[in-house]
Amino acid sequence: MYIGKLSKQTGLSVKTIRFYEEKGLIPTPERVGKYRVYSQVDVDLLLLIKEAKSLGVSIKQLQ
Repeated sequence: MYIGKLSKQTGLSVKTIRFYEEKGLIPTPERVGKYRVYSQVDVDLLLLIKEAKSLGVSIKQLQ
């Protein structure tokens, strides 16, 4: 799936998803042409990160 759909499924902004990717919290997705393609594993991982953040876990701790 593309990042827009990933954003809708997780409730995270595109900017946040790219930030987490940059920080190494999620693996760099495969590309099809110029587009990043995400999987259900990425959805699950982002939802886990979102939950951890809501519990007060910092980005540094997640790394």
